Amino acid sequence: QEFDLRAGLENIPGAVGFAKAVELVTPEEIRRLQSMRDRIIDRILAEIPDTTLNGHRWKRLPQNANISFHFIEGESITLHLDMHGFAVSTGSACFSRSLEGSHVIFGIGGDHERAHGSIRFTFGRYNTMEDIDAVVQTLAEVVPELRSISPLGKQKEE
Repeated sequence: QEFDLRAGLENIPGAVGFAKAVELVTPEEIRRLQSMRDRIIDRILAEIPDTTLNGHRWKRLPQNANISFHFIEGESITLHLDMHGFAVSTGSACFSRSLEGSHVIFGIGGDHERAHGSIRFTFGRYNTMEDIDAVVQTLAEVVPELRSISPLGKQKEE
């Protein structure tokens, strides 16, 4: 599990039961997280060219959005967002030490570029709509800059 850093298998039935219990206790928090998720998806897809939502638009976790930024490596975006104070990742927590493309993106039919250009945004109780707007604004500045120096971005221009 997690590149031999963690032992054993998780209690999946217990985790599913806990998730359902949380959902039943806090429906307003679920709605708040969904609205943040929907806002970041809508804004990124509308404001940043050459982006693709990975997965179904509605049938997904309320606090999760995974978006591919074409013609750029996700790791570059992650590093630049980190320098601006935003924590995102290129994949799931159990693959956080891997530079491999997301096996989930490959599994839903994505190619190498889409898998390596994906960024996972996850929200929690301390995030706000202002955070969403700030990260989208930062992405709108960072993504064109990174594409201009990326070999993948140069291929797009040709």
